Amino acid sequence: MLKPKDENAQRIIKYFNDFTIDKMEILDLFYDSNIEFIDPAVKLKGLSDLKEYYVAVYKNVKSINFNFHEIHKDNDTYCATYTLTMLVKGLNAGKKYSVEGMSVLKFNEKNLLSYHRDYVDLGAMVYEKLPVLGTMIRVVKKQLAHGFKFS
Repeated sequence: MLKPKDENAQRIIKYFNDFTIDKMEILDLFYDSNIEFIDPAVKLKGLSDLKEYYVAVYKNVKSINFNFHEIHKDNDTYCATYTLTMLVKGLNAGKKYSVEGMSVLKFNEKNLLSYHRDYVDLGAMVYEKLPVLGTMIRVVKKQLAHGFKFS
């Protein structure tokens, strides 16, 4: 487990791993009210919209863990790489699975996040884990790996 000396890097690890739908108050301690949040699915502005999004996204999450590999800092901007392991109702036949991700996080003068952008393969995270669509995506990926032979 990564154990950085930087206080905000420690906060990043703690926030990502402590947050659950039952701990919404964590968001008020970590994000600015005007947070700009971007991930592969949405672009949001404001803490209230982010809270609504997290409620919708986390409602089927049974477990989630971020194993951080590296956190790099440049002034008030952090770049964090991680393996995200989760168990989500309705995805991957009810089994845990992992995807690689990266987040860019910017702290403001109040030491709250004013910008949060997640980079993760939405196909590997969601689409490939759906019963019918996942099978189709795996077939297409297999074909692509063998030289685009779609016959």
